[in-house]
Amino acid sequence: MNKIENAVIFIGMTCSGKSTIANELSKLIPFKKASFGGYLFNYALQNSFDTKKDSLQIIGQNFIEKDHKSFLFDVLEFSKPGDKVIFEGVRHVIIQREIEQLSSKTLTFFIDTPFNLRYERFNSRELDQITKEEFLILDNHPVENEIEILKKSADVILDGRKTVAELVAEVLSFVKF
Repeated sequence: MNKIENAVIFIGMTCSGKSTIANELSKLIPFKKASFGGYLFNYALQNSFDTKKDSLQIIGQNFIEKDHKSFLFDVLEFSKPGDKVIFEGVRHVIIQREIEQLSSKTLTFFIDTPFNLRYERFNSRELDQITKEEFLILDNHPVENEIEILKKSADVILDGRKTVAELVAEVLSFVKF
């Protein structure tokens, strides 16, 4: 694995806006995206597994428990991002540390988005609507347990209630690589 020159990391709960901001940012700066959720979704499809959120959480947690470094390298191999990377969907301290060790420079953003807004976003993109109680179960899955710890180590906390344009502009004001 080659050294990563610059890494931008987006952390947040389900439907906080990580993928949306990462996608928009990758259109504006010469960084390629490495998505943990994208990798897990593809892995599930390739292996004929269920692609619903709870199934992807289980698969991801199993990868972390089995060999977190291999999981990170598999995500990088799948994404082929080069040496300037936007990581999206980091959910474990051990993965954040590995990225920091691989990278010359890192900048970590936590997108802080209220539960009700995340719940609305989730149901707006899923075919099968779920209740708030079911969404809370997803929020409390073991794969989500380290999110609050990661929030404390973030360089910048973003307000997920802002528009995509506002959030991207705010991120760009910090990205000085």
